[in-house]
Parts: sequence; C-alpha cells; structure tokens
Amino acid sequence: MKTILSLVLFLFLTVINAQETTLTTKSLKLDNLISFVADNFPLQSENNNEDDEDYEEEVTQLNYQVTFLLETTTSNFSDEDEIILKQAFKFLSDRLSKEDKLSIVVYSGQNGLLLDNQSPKSLKKILHALSDVKKNIIEEYEDGIEEAYSHANSSFNTKSHNILVMVRNPDAKVQTNETEEIVETLKANGAKTKDNSIVLLTAISLLPELIEVIKK
Repeated sequence: MKTILSLVLFLFLTVINAQETTLTTKSLKLDNLISFVADNFPLQSENNNEDDEDYEEEVTQLNYQVTFLLETTTSNFSDEDEIILKQAFKFLSDRLSKEDKLSIVVYSGQNGLLLDNQSPKSLKKILHALSDVKKNIIEEYEDGIEEAYSHANSSFNTKSHNILVMVRNPDAKVQTNETEEIVETLKANGAKTKDNSIVLLTAISLLPELIEVIKK
C-alpha cells in the first residue's frame, strides 16, 4: 500500500511539474493586441500583509517571461501599426514589474531578434526598437518563427509564466515562398497531414490552433 501511495504521489508531482514548465503560446491579430494585454496581464494587486508566506509565494509565481513574435513586412511598420504596437507595449509596461522579462522577435517580411530579455520598464528601449525594425534588429534569422521558439525555450524560467505571443499583422504581405517556409517549419516540428496533403497548410493564415503544432 505504501508503495502504491508513493507511486501515486510521484505521478501527481510529475504532472504538476510538467504544467509549471510549459511554454504557453497565444496567437492574435495586431488590432487585438491592446485588449489582449488587458485580458492576460492583470494589474498587480496590493497586499498589506507582506509577512504572509502564501503572499510571498504568490508574488514569486506572478513573474512573466514573455516573447512577442511580430509579423512584419519587408519594410518598417506602418504609422498606424506602429501606434498600436507602442500603445500596447506602454500598457504592458504598466502592468508588468521590473522583475519580468520581455523579448521581441519579428518574422515574415523580416526575421530577427529585436529585443532580448529586457525589463518591461525599459520603455524607451522597447519603443525605440519598434520605431525602426530594419535598423534595430539585433540578430537576423532565416526563420523568425522557429528562432522565436528557440529563444523562448532558452530563456525559459521555471519560476515564471513563460508565454510566446504571436501577433499576426493583416497588413503584412506574405508571399508564396514565405508561406512554403512556414509549411516546412510546421512539418519539421511534427505537423501531420492526412494522406501527406499540404493543401490546408498552404492556405495557412496562422490560425491560433495551428500554433500548437509549431511548438511540438
């Protein structure tokens, strides 16, 4: 009986640990980014009883490790898109703490690392990076999507909520060869198609449910 209970406890702890070490993926359109921030990054609540151990543990678990994956064109963001992005990241800066970490990767028209594990409170640096993508890319990639997941996994923090947020931009012109590259990325990461057909994948618009396929 003791052996069985030990086994059950081990399996339970394994499941809990797996849940705590999961990279969560979200997908949305650029127009919905501000509302997404409001819905997914709540304001930090104040607690006067700072000696409460449960409170201290809760604060530790509220840290965020967030990688944003932004769809781009071959040029910089349009004025309208840049305004939305900057307002969203200003909003996000107010809702996250200096202990949280923020990265930005771009894909599609341009592929590269734009911001590397910065505090959300470094607002000037964030806004500057968004103002000129072509000039401010830290490291260029061949595949922004694949490298975004690689970066998110390498920055993974077991004491934080690890999130990758893919922001699709309807203004970005995805050419045929770019679509093919995305399909190859999906296939390389375990995407399965019925009868080896890729008809549905070539019509991809990066729907939220397909993002789960990329990270497997």
